[in-house]
Amino acid sequence: MIQYTEFIRLIMRDNLRDTVAAMTDDELSASFGSDYLSTRGFNQKNPHHCYDVLDHILYATEALDTDGLSEADAIALKTAAFFHDVGKPRCAAPKENRLIFKGHAKVSCEIARALLPVIGFSSAETGRICFFIEYHDVFMPLRLKDDVDKHRPESPVISERTVGDILLAIRSDAVGRPSYFPSDTDFRLLPRICRADSLAQAETTYRNGLLRDTRENKLARVEEIRRCIEKITHRTADENSFAVCLFGASSNDIPQEYKDAARHLGELTAKAGFGMVFGAGGRGLMGEAAKGAHGANGMITGVLPEKLNLANIVSPYCTELFIEPTMHERKAHMERLSSGFIAMAGGFGTFEELLEILTLKQLGYFDAPIAILNTRGYFDDLIAMFEHCTDEGFADKRYLGLYRVCKTPEEAIACMTDYAPADMPDKIGAAVKYGVK
Repeated sequence: MIQYTEFIRLIMRDNLRDTVAAMTDDELSASFGSDYLSTRGFNQKNPHHCYDVLDHILYATEALDTDGLSEADAIALKTAAFFHDVGKPRCAAPKENRLIFKGHAKVSCEIARALLPVIGFSSAETGRICFFIEYHDVFMPLRLKDDVDKHRPESPVISERTVGDILLAIRSDAVGRPSYFPSDTDFRLLPRICRADSLAQAETTYRNGLLRDTRENKLARVEEIRRCIEKITHRTADENSFAVCLFGASSNDIPQEYKDAARHLGELTAKAGFGMVFGAGGRGLMGEAAKGAHGANGMITGVLPEKLNLANIVSPYCTELFIEPTMHERKAHMERLSSGFIAMAGGFGTFEELLEILTLKQLGYFDAPIAILNTRGYFDDLIAMFEHCTDEGFADKRYLGLYRVCKTPEEAIACMTDYAPADMPDKIGAAVKYGVK
């Protein structure tokens, strides 16, 4: 099997088609496997593809535009193009006087998933490449508003809504079988492989002797899809913007008032131009807050421990997902990403997260706003305990200024926007000055 460095050099060549054409069958099979060899000379029996599968694959790989991309993005897309139709010979089925290839993208993905680690790709790289392979033509059933194609009259028109529904369905699929969770960046890259695939196809397609499509029509659809994706994934926050970390319950078995407050808080976070950082959960208050932020086109970053990277755990509304080995590393990552913190109602985990950031702020590890959203007076007893702690001398009363108690989501957001650092005792300095007796 070809190895990583040589493979990357190959797929980046401008004369890829000529290079592979010069390889013998034995060389092609030895380098990329018998499935890849089976694409050579395979007649698709369709005017839509006027050349064999291998020629189409190589044409698409050459045609793929990588201008302005990072090296990692370029390699991922070129590799996906190189394998995107390798499953077609396995899927070929006759229909009338042509062949159809139902499910070929998933089969191509299965083949690539077996080959890529052998070539030298990491599991993360393999997951991302297979995402591009599996979904490279998922948008193409959509049609332009003024499309005159009489064979596709019931197909949805390309719009932000129809494209957005597909993006959400892809993420919901990823949640159901966690292997790779696509980011907004991945979605913005998908039209590039769609375009390359369209460029590599024949000029016209006929069905029962009637003109169905042209390359120009396909490219126009890809461009409209690209514009929709760019608009949908142009979030109200970027990586340099203020980001609010939300802590809250993962349970659904709670009164609706808490859920309503969480969803409203997520919405307000996005409308304020803040990114949202949370524990990535799709249930309870975490899931509701993510729904609210999604509805307001917010940037939603989830951070999950490896142990919880299971089916149907992650919110499909995440625009970015990080997987950390442990809970400790998860919390540390969330803290690094965040400029402020809001604790919603929750259980043991929420209490632990809130107390940890209060402690870190007390010790001077950061100076960021911390709000406690006290829906239905949920935190009254905890707040009373904090006050009792200071009354008994276990903490300086000024430390009660580490946080602000808020009755409504609006107050919690105001705490983030209006924050001014308070004068706090120097706990570490006092310990150094007076020593330990």
